[in-house]
Amino acid sequence: MKTRIKWIAAFLFLQYSSSFSQNFQEIQNLYSANMEPYGYFGNSVCISGDYAIVGAPYEDTDVNGYNPVSGAGAAYIYKRQASTGNWQRAQKLTNAYRSEGDYFGWSVSISGRYAIVGAYYDDLSWVGSASVFECDANGNWNYVQKLVASDWSTGDCFGNSVCICGEYAIVGAYYKSHDDPSRTRSGAAYIFERDASGRWIEKQKLEASYFDRYDYFGCTVSLSGNYAIIGANGKNVSYKSRAGAAYLFHRNNDGIWSEVQQLTAPEVAYDDQFGSSVCISGNYAIVGAYHEDEDASENNTIENAGSAYVYELKNGSLEMMQKIVAGDRAAVDSFGCSVSISGNYAVVGAYAENEDNNGKNTLNNAGSAYIYQLDAAGNWNEVQKIVANDRQAFDLFGNSVSISGDQVIVGACRKQLSASPVGSAYIFRGCVASSIDDPDNIILNGDFGSCNLDPWWLWVDNNAGAFADATIQNGVCLIHNIQTSDYPEFWHIQLIQPFSEEQKARLEPYAMYSLSFDASAESVNRYTHVFFGQNEDPWLTQVNENIWLNKEKQTFTFDFTLLEVYSAMRLSLEFGEWDSNVRIDNVRLVKTGYDRDGDRIEDNIDNCPDIENPVQDDADGDNIGNKCDNCLFDPNPYQEDSDGDNIGNACDNCPNTPNASQQDSNGNGIGDVCETSTTPVFENQNETVFRIFPNPVSGILTIESIEGTSVRLYDQTGSLIWNKILKDNETSIDVSNLPSGLYILAVSNGIHSSVQKVIVQ
Repeated sequence: MKTRIKWIAAFLFLQYSSSFSQNFQEIQNLYSANMEPYGYFGNSVCISGDYAIVGAPYEDTDVNGYNPVSGAGAAYIYKRQASTGNWQRAQKLTNAYRSEGDYFGWSVSISGRYAIVGAYYDDLSWVGSASVFECDANGNWNYVQKLVASDWSTGDCFGNSVCICGEYAIVGAYYKSHDDPSRTRSGAAYIFERDASGRWIEKQKLEASYFDRYDYFGCTVSLSGNYAIIGANGKNVSYKSRAGAAYLFHRNNDGIWSEVQQLTAPEVAYDDQFGSSVCISGNYAIVGAYHEDEDASENNTIENAGSAYVYELKNGSLEMMQKIVAGDRAAVDSFGCSVSISGNYAVVGAYAENEDNNGKNTLNNAGSAYIYQLDAAGNWNEVQKIVANDRQAFDLFGNSVSISGDQVIVGACRKQLSASPVGSAYIFRGCVASSIDDPDNIILNGDFGSCNLDPWWLWVDNNAGAFADATIQNGVCLIHNIQTSDYPEFWHIQLIQPFSEEQKARLEPYAMYSLSFDASAESVNRYTHVFFGQNEDPWLTQVNENIWLNKEKQTFTFDFTLLEVYSAMRLSLEFGEWDSNVRIDNVRLVKTGYDRDGDRIEDNIDNCPDIENPVQDDADGDNIGNKCDNCLFDPNPYQEDSDGDNIGNACDNCPNTPNASQQDSNGNGIGDVCETSTTPVFENQNETVFRIFPNPVSGILTIESIEGTSVRLYDQTGSLIWNKILKDNETSIDVSNLPSGLYILAVSNGIHSSVQKVIVQ
């Protein structure tokens, strides 16, 4: 639904300073249902679109919070609410057959309507398993199937890492031993595919082309399209033990997965553990080496400061783009313990880092994460360090990370509550100002893309006892906590944006603008009074309209001509006795044209742009409106007026001599100022069809003609004064009550017509 209201507006003068905040801001802290001590909620996290999943592998209770089994484990599904942007716990998941020490939730992944949860100690003999869940049409996540390796054996730890993408899933078993006893715990990974019946079938076991004992191939896995990347952080490289490696696999048209590439750090070193974390998404991949000591230039050795490597997929293989390290790197930060990448953003966890985002307030192992952005030149730049707002020592914030679009989730598996480490996860949202994406919009942050209102602010006329708050939720301005006044006609809410000098420079008096916004409410069919005006005493309100808000978002548009440039934008809303929450979004102010005369008709289509003429009358059809046409009934598009008497040459009875009265006593079509003789007044010299007399006239004007003649009298502006159809051969018009001046009399009998200028004295 779209409502259009025409109005003329002015802008309120206010002084206000503002600045845009950092790119990502914490918007929510998630906890498990029972907040079980030592549950390690946040040990694993994954976010995809409107869903997130968080693992709590050491929790004991079932889905209802009862029947504790030590270390059975759990995972939690969260859904982002479209109306508020808040993440709400949707469901707790547990193993289908819970047993002690399963550690269900050690690894998690979610994609679309599928989720997978690893339980790498399942069966108490470390065989391990992974469980697949599917979301039905009602939003319920239902257990589908437990996955195990076809060649399972004791101690494989199948499920220590998992990833699901579309119809494919990959599960790591980093303790898997090869048939050759000398290759203990070389590791493996398994590809599963969903068949037409909805069953997940093991398609292939993946191993490195060259493997050795304690490679731990499969310690981390990631899947995107036809590519998979698998970490092996224990791999010996160039005789450097635990230098680590990662492997790229590709699925061909026959569905066969083959190793394409082995990745290692350009400068391998002992115990870097390259490949401890991996992620691939689209054309980019990232690999963490959380024990590496050197910086991006391979200098400045700091023990276990950590690093990560970003790659781009080109011609079927990964090409290294950049080594990244924390800008404030320090010993044993473990930067790179977790990584995630999505689009042009990457996030890297450093769970043992100690300082806050300002490099202060040292808390041992509080943890942090770092956001990187790809610029136009192909460089990944650190744009922000994020920490928990309620950070504490030994939280291990950053032990797990995941990013999807502008949403980031970070696990803090040792977060302490009630004197016990319970664990938590934090949601961060990216902030982007609308002026970047909408250059025509004069209003900054009009789509509320940032995580706060800047440069907007809310003012409520609380002198009448009304209050309200405004916050950003899911990129929408939510007006809430509304407390109404006992005098509803005396209070209103103002959503205000001060204009910068640059914004004011884009406002032009008498230019035409369109102001629009989207709005919805939590109630149905509730009216809101919208007004817009100058801050005067009394109020000079230019808009006085009611709009009806519903739960469904609607767009309201107001077109107006700006009369004067002011220094702020104010959208005023009056809710009366209504206290339901209201959402405002996509506020746009754009210039649409010019309207010098303020008649709400754009100059380029206005037939009289300097004189207000909303009706756009044009009697002679020359595209010049009656209001400004100097020859009302004779086409004269160029408006020539040789004698300057404001009567165009096309209808001037004496075009070279000023004669504003156009007096023509003898009615011969030549003005008296141009001749000396006069004759009786007759229209049409060849045939006496109409007779009009006297002229000039001060009382009664007589028109003689046949019955059925149409007679119309106009003033000089083209406004119709008198209109009549003759019923006999003579009629009279009383003009004694008309102001003195020139008038136009138009007569027509259907065959003949004539126009006569009449002077009223």
